[in-house]
Amino acid sequence: MHLKIIKLNKMKMLIVFLLTYYPIDTNLFIERVINDFDLNSSFLSFKIGTDTYIIENDDLYFYFKDFKKYNERHYKRKIKKILFTNSVLDIDSITPNFFKVPFMSSVENNAKKGMDEFIKIYFNGDVLKKEITPDEEIVIIRKLFEWQIACKRDCETGILYIW
Repeated sequence: MHLKIIKLNKMKMLIVFLLTYYPIDTNLFIERVINDFDLNSSFLSFKIGTDTYIIENDDLYFYFKDFKKYNERHYKRKIKKILFTNSVLDIDSITPNFFKVPFMSSVENNAKKGMDEFIKIYFNGDVLKKEITPDEEIVIIRKLFEWQIACKRDCETGILYIW
């Protein structure tokens, strides 16, 4: 009986610890994409002004490092806050690494068919089909981001894939 009480008390202490110190706003998708600093890293999507853009995480990090002198910890904290609150990304200038998301009714209509059907339309397994145009690809990346599906380019082929 005494052993059961000790185990129960340890469980209670663990629960209190987790509730106290583990961030409630943790989102595994956001954690995954903002911690990807590979050369071809995960794509992120933000509102900048009234337009929506996509950019690879490493490119955005180097933008903040170079222009705002952010370190990695400060960068992650800022981007996480923007993504959680769906805020506008406040930047001074748009570099060539930012891709404006155009409106494409064909992609939007396919998105209305649901996530699984959308992926079947545009991907062979987890790799983007070759016949997709660059503008379609940008809109597809944005839609995947909305659905919290991480995607990035293969470092050797440059082909977009879901990971």
